[in-house]
Amino acid sequence: MYRCMLNDEEAIIRLGAKLEKEEMDRTYLYNRVMEYKDVLENLSEDTSIAILDYSFGIIVVDVILSEIPIITVEHIIKKEMVFD
Repeated sequence: MYRCMLNDEEAIIRLGAKLEKEEMDRTYLYNRVMEYKDVLENLSEDTSIAILDYSFGIIVVDVILSEIPIITVEHIIKKEMVFD
């Protein structure tokens, strides 16, 4: 779990239950999600977004806007499983 600031308020970035068990560079992953801070700050409802990353593949993120927003990395579609 990683704490960050969105719209000058605390938010939480976490891994989904399935991903928590996997070994990966979590710091890189958290930083990659935060590169889209502007997008996350402008969301007006609970939603999902996908981030294309050439190291991981496609990062699927669920965003729940509550008193403390929770950003959950639910899935990573490995780059070798992404097709054109």
